[in-house]
Amino acid sequence: MDHEQNLSWLAREYDESCAVAEKARIKLARAIRGAAEDGVRQVDVVHATGYTREQVRRIVNSEDPRFAHSRRQPPWQEADDDEHG
Repeated sequence: MDHEQNLSWLAREYDESCAVAEKARIKLARAIRGAAEDGVRQVDVVHATGYTREQVRRIVNSEDPRFAHSRRQPPWQEADDDEHG
């Protein structure tokens, strides 16, 4: 296999891997939002995913339609709003 063919093959493999990773990222974000809506504590989501509290908060509050869930606030956000508002 020459360099051009090898590079072309690797580029396609990379693109396919990115597509798979994006689908997994969306599924995880939907699961995080669903867990929040079901009352799962933010700390438990953090421990289960390895994400930071800020990452979880951004996912839950995201306007991204791919993460489609209702916009009801999770319990930990209501507590945060009470403390800071």
